[in-house]
Amino acid sequence: MTHHIGLLLLLPLVHEAVWLAQYGQDSWNYSGPTAFGWCPDSDQRKLLHISFITSPLLVLIQPQMLLLHVAVTLAYCAAHPRRLSNHLVVYLFVVLCLYDTHPFASISWITGAMYGIAAIHKCNPIYLGSNASIGWLLARAWFAERTGRQLSQIAYPITTSVVVIAETVLAITVCYHIPFVSLPVAAAIHLGLGLLCHVHFSYLSLVAVGLASNIWPLYPNSLLTVLVTIVGSLVAILAGARSPFKLRSLVFMLYLLFGAFFVSWCLGAIALSTSAVPLGFQKPGPLGFLLIVLFIANGFAPYLGIKSEYSMAMFSNITPSARCHYFIPCNGLERLRIKYYSEIREIRMGQIEESSARAMLDYFPGFGKLAYSHAHMRHVANSYCIKYGTAVAEQVFLVLSPSGEEISIAEVSAWSARALPVPPIIGRYPNMVVMT
Repeated sequence: MTHHIGLLLLLPLVHEAVWLAQYGQDSWNYSGPTAFGWCPDSDQRKLLHISFITSPLLVLIQPQMLLLHVAVTLAYCAAHPRRLSNHLVVYLFVVLCLYDTHPFASISWITGAMYGIAAIHKCNPIYLGSNASIGWLLARAWFAERTGRQLSQIAYPITTSVVVIAETVLAITVCYHIPFVSLPVAAAIHLGLGLLCHVHFSYLSLVAVGLASNIWPLYPNSLLTVLVTIVGSLVAILAGARSPFKLRSLVFMLYLLFGAFFVSWCLGAIALSTSAVPLGFQKPGPLGFLLIVLFIANGFAPYLGIKSEYSMAMFSNITPSARCHYFIPCNGLERLRIKYYSEIREIRMGQIEESSARAMLDYFPGFGKLAYSHAHMRHVANSYCIKYGTAVAEQVFLVLSPSGEEISIAEVSAWSARALPVPPIIGRYPNMVVMT
């Protein structure tokens, strides 16, 4: 087992640490609709989380256990909340590439395809023509947290254009193997994304780019490199976003380790730049070719109306509309509006304890907290508890309506939401579907 694979197999631990920091004890207690329909009970879910963390250790000891880890990862993804994280899908494909006859070539194509698909998704008027990007909102929250001021809207079109260009450059240079271009671009984009709270995705992406470029992070081996690593860790701790997390002590450790890893990764990239590197496309094996085709098909599935989740959209904010993309037809996306809908079948009014509201809405940091942020009173008045159904699942969700304002449904089953009228009326309402 090479050093490269060992770094890759640390991703489950990083992922679990980030989720624990974000959601606290609730990170292992999810009971809503899942990505692939498997809803384990509480004990099964805890065992699944433990297996996801520990099975990579078995692989490091005995490489033949890799198939077991693949099976555990598939089960973990099946039981994951419906908005399955993109980095878990990338991780699964990259691990499967290890079975190919040319694994590093296959990984380079999967990694390049990830960036290429993300860049294509972002070519839409919502991402490039407005200031509604989720990534931009994270950046504004980080800037306000650090400076106490608002980030100028003038920076939005510049930032979004730079991101699309950077992802396009990475797609080309990772596939064609031009490390003196791909490595600094990857370092810049994933340092920023990691400090905005996406440590797990940035870690996996840097490892994947490193595997594709055949670099190995250099551990500090001199006084200078030790000092640089310490400075990098301190900068990550001071600059990393804290507002999206609950467990601040764990966040401190995450940024400390991310800063040290990032510095050692950059030292490895610098060492590679001083040596002769052959350029050109690397040819994957038969399994790798099949995985690349499946990965690309997964990325473009939303445009066929198949699904909206885990499609490498990467904060693109693309939604079904008359002109949702600059050069890809959106007929398939329109069909997703039929698949995801809100149907109010039963309405009850009453007062709900603040703790109950928080417990229901804190599962997801998106629409749930946005809805909850409107109600700061001890008891949430004028609250409606509705029976809510979709074509995918049926659950009971809490809807807040403080002071007669517009209410929003907090949906945990998918990254979609619908503003409902006040007072709510029994009927069906199409959701806003945001691709992920």
